[in-house]
Amino acid sequence: MKHYVLLFCDPGIDDAMAMMLAIMHPQIELVGIVTSYGNVTKEQSIINADYILKVAGITDVPVIPAAFRSFSEFDEEAYPEIHGSAGLGSIIPPNHFPGNRVGFDTIRSILLTYKQNLTIIELGRMTALAKAFNLFENEFRYIKNVIVMGGAFFMPGNRTPIAEANIYGDSVSAKFIFNYLNTIITPLNITSQAMFTPALMQRLASHPKFGKTIQALLSVYTAYYKENQPHLPGPPIHDIVPLLVMVQPSLSTYVYRDVDVITNGKAKGMTMIDLRTMSEEGRHKIAWTVNADRLLHEYERAMFTGYADE
Repeated sequence: MKHYVLLFCDPGIDDAMAMMLAIMHPQIELVGIVTSYGNVTKEQSIINADYILKVAGITDVPVIPAAFRSFSEFDEEAYPEIHGSAGLGSIIPPNHFPGNRVGFDTIRSILLTYKQNLTIIELGRMTALAKAFNLFENEFRYIKNVIVMGGAFFMPGNRTPIAEANIYGDSVSAKFIFNYLNTIITPLNITSQAMFTPALMQRLASHPKFGKTIQALLSVYTAYYKENQPHLPGPPIHDIVPLLVMVQPSLSTYVYRDVDVITNGKAKGMTMIDLRTMSEEGRHKIAWTVNADRLLHEYERAMFTGYADE
């Protein structure tokens, strides 16, 4: 079964790793990339998406520049200490790969072209997704799924003690999306389990198409996690999880609840659900547990499909 994916992202190391997975996965066809601020600035996210497509030898996937600022967190900054000075680890991509940059209305064309065959995957702040849904509400009604990487339920956040970075970065847009659009959510609870071991990173370094790029991406990322979270076996690559769960939903278990987002005060960015025994099921499908070993096995298999002899 082929999954047609429109990817909203802010590359960023783990977003770039997700892009490469989408390109390599035999069951995924990447039909567009919507780039915004987040891990890097909007301008850098465009350059980085163009660069990954250039390394892949792809010229026909549209890159759609989108949001440059949050609607709720006006002082949000990029994270060079995590992602490198340009967002791609030790790589400084040259800004002379124009790629296939197109206007925001191309999102509407993609929605109309693929309809029920299309899955939107959101890997960053939901500013651009909220704008697209607000403009193209009717077209959104016909697509297959919207999958969001974001939120943290009953666990510490990675942006504040209780908030995950994507939701915190634009809590107003996140609340809008969860209030009006049914989604599948892969929260920090499960994405933080996609940790790359040294053995897996060594294997990825041998990848015929992306090996050198992955090495350069993960050098800064790995160093950051070794210094700041040395107890982990390796860095978590959060953004590969929604793609893998999309293709193989059995990698996770799920709960169905309505999600609320706190948009102000000390709890800003917190995602809330009601898990009391008397609470009813809701509209959002939330990945609750994940088979991490199997997930990483499927990731490695997908990355090396077609390179069995390497």
